[in-house]
Amino acid sequence: MNNSSSILTSSLKQKNGIISKFHINTSPEFNPIVAQPYNIDKVTLEQVDNLKINYIFTTGRSASTLLGVMLMMHEQVVFTSEEVFPIILRQKYRSIKSWTTKTIQQYCDDFVLMSEGKLYPLFAGKEVLKQLLLKFQNQLNYERVIRLSYLAFGINKDVSKITHIVDKQLRYYLSRYYLQLFPNAKILLLVRDPRDNVYSKFNYNQRLRTHYNSCLYIYTWEEAFQTYFSILQKSKIPFLIVNYEKLISESTDTLKNISNFLDLPYTSKFFDYPSIIQDLFENIQDPKLKDYFFITHKSLTQPISPQKVNEWKHNINQPEIAHLINATWTMTQELAKQLNYQSHNDFKPIHLSCWKTQLKVKFNHISSFIYFHFVPYFIKRLIKVKKYPYRLQSPSTYDDF
Repeated sequence: MNNSSSILTSSLKQKNGIISKFHINTSPEFNPIVAQPYNIDKVTLEQVDNLKINYIFTTGRSASTLLGVMLMMHEQVVFTSEEVFPIILRQKYRSIKSWTTKTIQQYCDDFVLMSEGKLYPLFAGKEVLKQLLLKFQNQLNYERVIRLSYLAFGINKDVSKITHIVDKQLRYYLSRYYLQLFPNAKILLLVRDPRDNVYSKFNYNQRLRTHYNSCLYIYTWEEAFQTYFSILQKSKIPFLIVNYEKLISESTDTLKNISNFLDLPYTSKFFDYPSIIQDLFENIQDPKLKDYFFITHKSLTQPISPQKVNEWKHNINQPEIAHLINATWTMTQELAKQLNYQSHNDFKPIHLSCWKTQLKVKFNHISSFIYFHFVPYFIKRLIKVKKYPYRLQSPSTYDDF
């Protein structure tokens, strides 16, 4: 082991498997790579083929990042969030039989270029991905390439110990395609009381000072979980319903249930995430990126708080909030009651005219389907190059700030 590897391993041990200092380059090329995975040379093909693929299916503002980060604290788990590389790259790469060095380099470049712009801080970079792919160059097929791509999110970890992939996905209209690629996957279906979910989205947009759309928040919750249940029931893929409320108020028991479902040894390190996230935030140099992370994920720097459950109840005396909550329950109560959520005492039916929003959402989903499946890959690539030219030189990306 060389000197840099020794220092890295020492730092890892000091921080329970997570590096405490993050080195971020905020040049125009944006090289945000943090501490690298290690023991890549010890990864075996058997390990790759036996990686347990798991997805968190949910909708925004349901603590999916919290759950993913908690699971990521386990030394056997890699977590990735809201990237669509298994879907968008398959159009070009799924039929390739011979993975040459040139093909592998093209794949790594396309991996960053075609990303959703949220690779930072979990993705370890193109060079790590390339190293993993080259190690198994003669045994590659598309499924193995995707499995190895997941391992490239093992920042700061001994990747030879990784047994579980946890991928958070919010695009419910694409969920069936992940299950087609990995029919043996397990699903954590993370649900949150629609009133709290919509209220959280309302607060989120207030903090960002952006326009909010009640119909969009409400309809998205309803549409998402109707879609998830329909797909999961038809596919017969194992899934576990994880209630946000129990994750927050009965955290230990909930994490034990999740561990048991995933065939993953339980560890108390699940709860060690706040100091790690705080270190990450404090070492971000770019002020805009730092502000964005604090606005969107500040709660990850703090221990779990039961006060986050049923926040809407504390503000329902405000007319605007009461209107929002009653409108939410009017539209979602049928599905919500199936998930054991109960009506509130002062419920007054309020019917919003959401047909325009519903049509717009449907149109957007149809457009997404066409984009992912029918638009020629070279056109999609040209769009990305024009919009994000710096990605061609960047080992990773984070655009959403």
